[in-house]
Amino acid sequence: GAMPEQVEGVRDRVRVVALVHHPLGAETGLDPATAARLTESECRSLSCARLVVVTSEATADVVRRLGVERERLAVVRPGTDVAPMATGSGGPDVRMLTVATLTPRKGHGILLEALAGVPVDRWRLDCVGSPDRSAGTAAQLVRQVETLGIGERVRFLGELDDLSLEQ
Repeated sequence: GAMPEQVEGVRDRVRVVALVHHPLGAETGLDPATAARLTESECRSLSCARLVVVTSEATADVVRRLGVERERLAVVRPGTDVAPMATGSGGPDVRMLTVATLTPRKGHGILLEALAGVPVDRWRLDCVGSPDRSAGTAAQLVRQVETLGIGERVRFLGELDDLSLEQ
């Protein structure tokens, strides 16, 4: 969606397949002009694709509104390998993990507010995910943790590979 000139330049000789996880112009926190520019860019790019793969019916609805006909659209839901259920630590503390980029639409700020209101302090939260896609949001979340007084219970670990995440 961010490269319409490149896609338009190869559309007659390459079978372009686009994957849309979340439309660019629908990102939370964009000013109207930026959202409109990104939507226009994505519409141009998607008009060149022979097939557009989306990850949910909700995204399919948005992409159809961007001009992609139903015949060029496929919904493929993401999945994961089945893993054994965690056994837990057996201790009294609650350990929580969130794996998501630190962007406004992921709702980390709401989670932090809710956790700050928990009357007991026997919980810990590890946030795994890139702080680079929305550096302002990542910095605001770090400030929020300190303002809420929950800094000793929340860790921002950045991106982790599979092995590190399993530990």
